[in-house]
Amino acid sequence: MNEIPKINVIPPGSKTEKFNKRYSKSVAGALPRTSSLVVKDAHGAIVRDIDDNEYIDFVGGFAVVSVGHCNPAVVDAVRNQVGKLIHISAHLGAYEPYLSLAEKIKSIAPGDLKRGKVLFGNSGTEAVEAALKLARYTTRKPSIIAFWPSFHGRTTAALSCTGVSASLKRYMPNVNVSFAPYPYCYRCPFKQEYPDCGLLCVDYFKTMLETTIPPENVAGLIAELISGEPGNIVPPSEFWSTIKKICEENGILFIADEVYTGFGRTGKIFASYHWDLTPDIIDFAKAVAGGMPLKHLQQQKQRNCFKKLTKEGF
Repeated sequence: MNEIPKINVIPPGSKTEKFNKRYSKSVAGALPRTSSLVVKDAHGAIVRDIDDNEYIDFVGGFAVVSVGHCNPAVVDAVRNQVGKLIHISAHLGAYEPYLSLAEKIKSIAPGDLKRGKVLFGNSGTEAVEAALKLARYTTRKPSIIAFWPSFHGRTTAALSCTGVSASLKRYMPNVNVSFAPYPYCYRCPFKQEYPDCGLLCVDYFKTMLETTIPPENVAGLIAELISGEPGNIVPPSEFWSTIKKICEENGILFIADEVYTGFGRTGKIFASYHWDLTPDIIDFAKAVAGGMPLKHLQQQKQRNCFKKLTKEGF
């Protein structure tokens, strides 16, 4: 059995350097790369570059390739579907895999969301955008509350809800968003120690609603149940249930952003189950599609947004 990692050429090799010179001339830098790696192929947890170096992949496409690269079951499903139907547009017609997936997703959703409805899309940030639109549409309220630190995406509304991001310095958010401190006990913004703090972050959230952010203007609260990009921050066990209760008392929809945590990445199908939490809306992406940006392909699309039944459709 070959040893992995297997380095034949000290990176970056000559082929990699030549490729990257071409790349820099033709590909916009709006999506910056964090390494010089140029991938030739990948299987399971092993990635091979164009200089035939082999690496163990601990990133998985930033939480996307949850079942490994080129998983045989995924490959077989894709091959089977592309021979039947690639695209028809859900606006024009329906077909069985589309409905079957929606029904399956409902069956694994927490609590009352099992009686909700599903909306498909293409990416995590698109999921967040849809969740924010849904909250504002349903409540007829303009404002959103988010947490800092946090990350929700790079499109306009999702970026507006992203707390402490370098990207925010260059763009003016067009969504009215207020920020509450995330329960980061290791680096508490209030310089307190849990549990002696008495959840001061919850008290701060209440004070926001009582003094500066009228609940009658707030459509929803969007939250990563485990904050991902800022450092995999896990809140105290009672935090989310307490926040959810406050939202219910003030007519604020609770949006669980499970793009990073959804589809088994925390040991449960949704992180919501760890807190026995039923959000009003869940958005998720990444791991659900096993690496495929699926659009009308087995309908295992990268983003699904649940909502409770309302009198009006969305």
